Amino acid sequence: MGPGSDRNVNPAPFIGSKGQSMFPIRRVATFLLLLSFAVLLCSCGAGENDTVSRQSSRGIGESRNVTVGQAAEMIRAGQGNVRVVLLYGAFCPASREMFPDFVARAEVWRGRDVEVLAFSTDDQESSWRKYLDSRSLPFEKVRILPWRPGQLDAAFRPTGIHIGKTFGTPLIAVVDRDGRVIGQHSGVRGAEFAQEWLRSAGISIK
Repeated sequence: MGPGSDRNVNPAPFIGSKGQSMFPIRRVATFLLLLSFAVLLCSCGAGENDTVSRQSSRGIGESRNVTVGQAAEMIRAGQGNVRVVLLYGAFCPASREMFPDFVARAEVWRGRDVEVLAFSTDDQESSWRKYLDSRSLPFEKVRILPWRPGQLDAAFRPTGIHIGKTFGTPLIAVVDRDGRVIGQHSGVRGAEFAQEWLRSAGISIK
């Protein structure tokens, strides 16, 4: 045969060093590849269930910045759930005094299917992060970006939470399942009052 004349000839099975055909080895390799693909599909199915589980606790321990409009939308998105909303500042002595009690109660509230939303009003992100980063919290760490005068009040007005031209921190409010604010307080006893309002909303808390 001349050069290149073997291109249209069916090649003979490759013979290994021990005289065995390599075709069976290829079939085994193909089988293992298909088996690996099947295992991968099973793993993907399990991953979907894991994702559902992770989404149920999404945000716990995470931190981010939001605008006043996004903060208000987070509150409205909880329609159908009882919500506790806190506005606080790491710079604020009253907030720092109230915060440990709020965190302890929030852990209990979360176990009663209460949505807890805590928003920092700190101008300086570094101060907020320094205050919270070492803390394990039962809610997402959210800071509202600086806003123009009147902007926070306008954004929160549809939620039923009254801000006004000026407001003091900590400010805490409880919103019932129908979206009605059933209690609001500014001061260090806010978490204590919130627990009473939650009971009035039908949440069983000892």
